[in-house]
Amino acid sequence: MKEDSRVKIVTIPIHTDIDTSELLDIMIGSRGTIIEWIDQQYTGPEEHIEAHINEEDISVEDCKEKQPDMSRFEQVKRLAFGNKYRMIGVRYLGPTNHRGSRVKLYEALHTHVDGSFYSEPGQSVIIPWDYDYNSSLEIAVDYLLGLGFNVQGCVVGHVLVEWGHPHKSIKGDE
Repeated sequence: MKEDSRVKIVTIPIHTDIDTSELLDIMIGSRGTIIEWIDQQYTGPEEHIEAHINEEDISVEDCKEKQPDMSRFEQVKRLAFGNKYRMIGVRYLGPTNHRGSRVKLYEALHTHVDGSFYSEPGQSVIIPWDYDYNSSLEIAVDYLLGLGFNVQGCVVGHVLVEWGHPHKSIKGDE
């Protein structure tokens, strides 16, 4: 596995009556097949890619009722709540007459150690667009990694980073 590889979080709702523990065993057993599919379907510039799925990272949650009105942001909040991640929002800022394209990172949401949500208004930073990358999320991840954040993945215009102690600023000044 390359040192600069990043974690991708994939959510696949499965509608079934199979027992949760049995489905977990099936998903763990499917790791090899999923990795083969990724390798077969990959069409990027590299001849071969490496993908790895840690068994301990696979989980199955039993949702008794489907919640169709739950937005993707609400789903991300649930993920952040359960795992004590901070959500760093990422927004593309288009060019103006005086400035080139930029990326705004802002403290969207994080959880206290006790599990309650809070956000810090005003915690934001604007960084210049980097044409070595294909998206604002890639630029944001590179910026946060450079500040020493432990990036866990990207979802719906947000970067999930592990809660760190002492609290790190996204502005890079603390």
